[in-house]
Amino acid sequence: MQSPITLQSKMEAGPDAIEISYRVTNGSAEPILLLDQLWNKQAKGFDPNWAYVEIRGSKALIKRVMETKPKGLAMDFPPVPYGRLIAPGATLEGKFAVPLPLTAANPYTYYVTPKAAPQPVQLTGLGFMLAWTTPPPEPVHPSMAKIEHDGMVLQPFTYYYLEGKQRFLTSEPKEIALPGVALVAPAP
Repeated sequence: MQSPITLQSKMEAGPDAIEISYRVTNGSAEPILLLDQLWNKQAKGFDPNWAYVEIRGSKALIKRVMETKPKGLAMDFPPVPYGRLIAPGATLEGKFAVPLPLTAANPYTYYVTPKAAPQPVQLTGLGFMLAWTTPPPEPVHPSMAKIEHDGMVLQPFTYYYLEGKQRFLTSEPKEIALPGVALVAPAP
């Protein structure tokens, strides 16, 4: 069964970065929230180019999703994206860039494999994944009260509320020749 929530994306490699542009159309009868905004604590602002990169063999997946926290990791404030509302029948666009070489990045990499070492890899395939969810029922906890930033109304979430509630849109894989850097656990 085909989802009424659709993704169109374009990935273009430049000399220094991969530029990704996307359009998400909500063909459903209910509003949804596109999880494509992330607060950067170090920069004290929203990061327009945030993305996680998963590298498996010679394939890479660029993701704008909430990564699942590893079991056993105690973390007070894991990174959780904010949602932008897409009304029924509406479309929302986004655009960002990821620097080359495409480097594996995940907020929990060094917890899972603390001695992971960078290893160059030639990438032959690239995909893009984006998360969305449904609006939380009102009234929401004060920690999830909507905010306004740069003309956008954003819905924050707590990790434990959003866990298990995000859904994913994935682009068709694209054949591409790019330099990458995988993070590899040392041999035992």
